[in-house]
Amino acid sequence: MNCSIRVRPGPGRISLFARHIAFLFLLCFFRPHSANAQVFEMTGGSSSQLDAEGGSLEVKGNDYTARIDLGYLHHPSLGFFYSRPFKSSILGAGDQQIPFVLPTDLFDHSYYFLGRGLSLLRKSKDRRLFVFAGTTSDGYSTPFLSIARNDTPSGAIFYEQQITPTTRFFSRNIFSKRQTSIQSLEWAARKDIKMALSAGIGNNQGYGSSSFALDKRWISVDASYALAGPEFQRVLVATPQLSENDRENIRVEFHPWANVRFVVTRNNYLASFPPNVSERAMVQGVGVGTSLAGFQSYGSWFQSSTSAGNSTALAVGVRRMLTPHFEAGVDYLHSSFSKGVADHSIIGNLREILNARLSVTETITENSGQTSVDFGGNFISNFVTVSVDYQTVFLPFVQSSSGQFKQVMVLGLHFQLPHGVQFNVDSNVTPLGQVQYTAYGSTYAYRGMGNSAPGTSFTGSFFQNIVRGKVVNSQGEPIEGAALRIGSELAITDTDGNFMVRVKKEGELELKIEFSEFTAPGNYVVERAPSTVKAMREESAQEYTVVLRRTLNAPRPDDPSHPLSQPNLQEHTPGSN
Repeated sequence: MNCSIRVRPGPGRISLFARHIAFLFLLCFFRPHSANAQVFEMTGGSSSQLDAEGGSLEVKGNDYTARIDLGYLHHPSLGFFYSRPFKSSILGAGDQQIPFVLPTDLFDHSYYFLGRGLSLLRKSKDRRLFVFAGTTSDGYSTPFLSIARNDTPSGAIFYEQQITPTTRFFSRNIFSKRQTSIQSLEWAARKDIKMALSAGIGNNQGYGSSSFALDKRWISVDASYALAGPEFQRVLVATPQLSENDRENIRVEFHPWANVRFVVTRNNYLASFPPNVSERAMVQGVGVGTSLAGFQSYGSWFQSSTSAGNSTALAVGVRRMLTPHFEAGVDYLHSSFSKGVADHSIIGNLREILNARLSVTETITENSGQTSVDFGGNFISNFVTVSVDYQTVFLPFVQSSSGQFKQVMVLGLHFQLPHGVQFNVDSNVTPLGQVQYTAYGSTYAYRGMGNSAPGTSFTGSFFQNIVRGKVVNSQGEPIEGAALRIGSELAITDTDGNFMVRVKKEGELELKIEFSEFTAPGNYVVERAPSTVKAMREESAQEYTVVLRRTLNAPRPDDPSHPLSQPNLQEHTPGSN
């Protein structure tokens, strides 16, 4: 239940707007019985990337989750979501981000669409059913705000069924002005081999795809082939604009030795842009990465083709820790466009680690006869984390004579204040090389969660079997805002580092650290954590300890053909933000 409201001068309009807000708050918080425990999260901020600002209030109880958002996106807009369990299902109402992933999606698992309406989710060990009725939405979701506007009336039925121990069936169906119905089969031939087929229509356009995945100790292969109509879309929506893998796509990673890795990639993309314009692009690359005698070196070559022309790019570099506290490196970058002149740069990087909390960097760039010097660094404390980094981004879909490498400043500022208050400022780089910023603050409040129920659990029911524990750093200090996935439930640690989830049945559950869900600032790696935990009755449940170590820099994908694996070098592909 959600609405977007236009506010115009006049007391009648203002009163109507206030009544809508009050009504939604009543829907959210009026309940026939008092909740045993509640967690309130209040967030607000602004983003230049989306040209949006506003805030949200989210409440998590023992058997429900509710959220209300009020923001400005071209005009005042309101967002709302409410969910709670009902028998063996989970009911939802309001704005929802609905995943639309096929088993043949080896290269991108982020396909989704925004919907506004009612939903039902029912899942068991061998099947999953999701039903939605309402409208697709044109909106945005940020760390501090989720708002949307009605788009097209739609309904969806997503179903999965484990047919045999090695075969699973998927059905994705959307009913709207234009229809989507894609059926898939996935076959796990062996533990290290998986194959899948998908076929049907999307946006009234034919679609078919196949995939093959091999994962061995010394080699891994991901390959897919897809054929789609020129106006194919999984869902008829204006946003988000996501690209599809089209035709042949392959990635082969070969590592004959532990310190040598080769990667070959080829990807084809199909992107749709309003009004009804489709664009195809191809990117292929070869890369090698080594670690020998203390030197970290890499080489990457890329070629991209679009309707605007063809381009090539080369990146090579080497770096080494000269002392335990001093690192030096150099990169050579070269790009050329079929309709322009070649561009090249030499970048030197110096990094000095002054202590466990502070490091400083110096970047010297020579480009077209001009030399520039930039300074940055990282500082970490219990209350503030500051990072200023100069990164060189490769933009394969920017076809211009000025080259496809661009140096940008990336800023990160995170304050962890007392009583769970956080303030964050982050910058990001668009696929066109523009630097934009997002700033937001958040705080938590707890109700009815005394010492007997530490930590925040997002489980849907108040069961008697629990898993509890504590997350600390290497010095034994508690970490607030760490996220853990215990079975299917997500838990966030409180100010004392405690976590707890409630589950229906006793028994062992898998435990994973969900770094992407952390509200704690900074970057962490696991130092010690159990892989499984046991849910038991509350009076006899043991306490588990997870130890995390904070790092100065975020871990990067270990892929020498992808510039993200090299310090200060990033790549943007279609559909990314």
